[in-house]
Amino acid sequence: MKKIIYITILLFIFQGFSLNAQEQEVMTKNYLFEDGIYLSFEDFKNNKPVYKWSEVSVNLFQNPLTFTAKSEKIFYIVAADKNLENVWGFSIDGVPYINLNLENEVLERFAGMRVRGKICYFTYDEEQPKTAAISAYNPLTKAPFRTAEVSVTETVRNEMMLRLEDGMIEYFKVENFKHWIKDDVQLMASLTNLKEEEVSEKLFKCLLIYNDRNEVLVNKTTAKTKEK
Repeated sequence: MKKIIYITILLFIFQGFSLNAQEQEVMTKNYLFEDGIYLSFEDFKNNKPVYKWSEVSVNLFQNPLTFTAKSEKIFYIVAADKNLENVWGFSIDGVPYINLNLENEVLERFAGMRVRGKICYFTYDEEQPKTAAISAYNPLTKAPFRTAEVSVTETVRNEMMLRLEDGMIEYFKVENFKHWIKDDVQLMASLTNLKEEEVSEKLFKCLLIYNDRNEVLVNKTTAKTKEK
């Protein structure tokens, strides 16, 4: 009798673990995440948004073609009748977006993860000031007769990478990337042997290769559409 009770308890415990354990699958570069709002990096990493879109109210302007989105700085939680600030990011149509937390911006700006995996990749444009020489020309001789330095702005594309292990973010540059892939000796050697003019051209390809070789698991999306 005691033996039967003992076996029954073990089965109950095992079933409890099975119910609590969430099914996982490999995170591909275009993996579609659970839609909703992330309050922290851990929410994104675990594919567990805290709020569904149906639970919040916010004006959101999204451009899926450029992987960019803008929103009001405050998300309103309808049921709780409260404002939600400091959103880490969100997922919409399966694509996760990270809050860039840029200063002096009227709206919050978010960048979509163009590549998902052990190392995620995203980009955003930024206006940066610079000085430029402007010359005035003699209409008859076509020669410059006055030159002055003026302040102008230029659009700079920032390429970024996020390490899924701990949420660290760095610029997507050769030295930073090498530091992150030390565990892949073969790829490190290939990258080191590239000629200087080849590096910028093949760096992104090396990122894709690294993620393919070093797969990570993610909690399975419950309402998943076909990968894009």
